[in-house]
Amino acid sequence: MSGDSLPRSYQSIPRGLVRRAVASSWTQGALGAVLVISIVVSALWALNPDRGLLDFGSFVMAGESQERGLNPYAVDQRLAQSTGYDFGYEDGRGYSPNLNPPISLYLFRPLAEIDPEAARTLLTVASVALFAATAGALLRRYRWQGRPLMLLWLVSLAGFWYVLWLGQIYMALLALGVSAWLLLEEEQRPAFAGVLIGLLVCIKPNFGIWPLLLLLGGQQRTGLVAIAVAGVMSAIPFALEGPSIYGQWLAAAAGYERTGLPANASIIGTAERLGVAELGYALAVALVAAAAAFVLRTRPSAKDTSAIGILVALLVGPLTWTGYTLFAVPLLMSRRWQRWELAVAGAMVLPVWLNTTLDRATWIPSAEVVGASLMLLLALTVRDVVGRANAAVEAPAERRSEHIWPRQPRGRGGYATPSPWRDG
Repeated sequence: MSGDSLPRSYQSIPRGLVRRAVASSWTQGALGAVLVISIVVSALWALNPDRGLLDFGSFVMAGESQERGLNPYAVDQRLAQSTGYDFGYEDGRGYSPNLNPPISLYLFRPLAEIDPEAARTLLTVASVALFAATAGALLRRYRWQGRPLMLLWLVSLAGFWYVLWLGQIYMALLALGVSAWLLLEEEQRPAFAGVLIGLLVCIKPNFGIWPLLLLLGGQQRTGLVAIAVAGVMSAIPFALEGPSIYGQWLAAAAGYERTGLPANASIIGTAERLGVAELGYALAVALVAAAAAFVLRTRPSAKDTSAIGILVALLVGPLTWTGYTLFAVPLLMSRRWQRWELAVAGAMVLPVWLNTTLDRATWIPSAEVVGASLMLLLALTVRDVVGRANAAVEAPAERRSEHIWPRQPRGRGGYATPSPWRDG
C-alpha cells in the first residue's frame, strides 16, 4: 500500500515511527511465541507423573520418621524400603534429607497419614493457586506492568516450574514475602509486615538478613517484630522436642554436600562449582558486611532496604535454588523496565530443565547467569538509593541559592532571558 493510499489521518504519521511500531509488534510477537513454547515444554517436564517424589519425598520421609520416633533429618534407607515410597531422584542423586528447620516438622508430620502422590498433587494445585494470587497482587500494585507479555513472562519463570517439579513449599513462603514487601512499600502496618517476615525467616533462616537490615536502616518496629516472631516460632520445637532436634538439623545441614549442584545460584554455590569454596564464603561475608554498612550509612526507605535484604539473602545463602529467585520478582516488577531490567527478566526465564543433571560435561551455566542478574539488580537498587540521597542533599542547596539569587522570569523557550540563539 503506498503512502498516498493511506487514510488521510495516517499520512501525517512519520514513516520512521510506523516502521518502529511494526518492528516492535513483530518483536513482541516473537518473544510471546518463545515464551509460549517455553511454558509448554516446562509444563510437560515439571508435571511429568513419573518424575518421582523428589524434594517432596524428603518431606514425606521426615514426617514418617517423626511419627516413628526416628531422626527426621536422617536418610533412612530401611524406612524407604519399608514404606515402598520412591524418595529418590531419577538422575541418580539418591535420597535427599529435609533441610528445613525443626518447626517445619509439624507441617510434614501429617504426610505420614496421606498417600504421597495425592498429597503432592494437592500441593501442586495449592502452589499454582498461591502463585496466581501473588502475581495478581503484584499486577494490581504495578499496573503499568499489566501487559499480555508480562503475563507470559510470569508463567515462564524458571522458579515457578522448578517448584512444581520438585514439590517444594516455596509458594507459601513467596506469598509471605510478597505480602510483607507490599505492606512496607505502601508504608502500611509495619508490625504485621514484621510478623510475615518472621514467619518466613523461621522456615528459611537465610532471609534473616532482611529484618536485620531493616533494623539498621531505622525500621525498628518491623525488624524487631520479625526477629521476635522468628525466635518464638523456632523455640516451639526446642521446647517440645528438646535441644537434640536442633542438633540433628544442624548436623544434616553441615553434612550436605550438594551445594555445587547446577541449580544453586548463590555465590557459595558458584564458588563450589569452580573449586574455590573458601573464596565463596569470604565473598558472602564481605557482601553482608558491605550491605550492613551501606544501609546504616544511607538509611534507605523500607522498600529499598527490603530490596537490598532480599537480594543479599539470595546471593549469600548457601543454597539458593532456582525456586528462590521468585523472591526477586516483586523487586523487578516495581521498577520501570529498561535494558538492564530486561536483562534480569531474561535470565529469570532461562529453562531450568536444561540444568537438572549432575553430568558436569553437559553443565550449562544458567545458575551463574541468574546469580549475575541478581547482583545486577542489587547494583541497580544501590544506584537508585545513592541517586535519591544525592538529590536530597542538592535540593536544600538549590533552595538556598534561589534565596540569594532569585530566579529571573523565564523568556521564550524556557530561558531566563531572551537568547539570540533561540529567538533570532
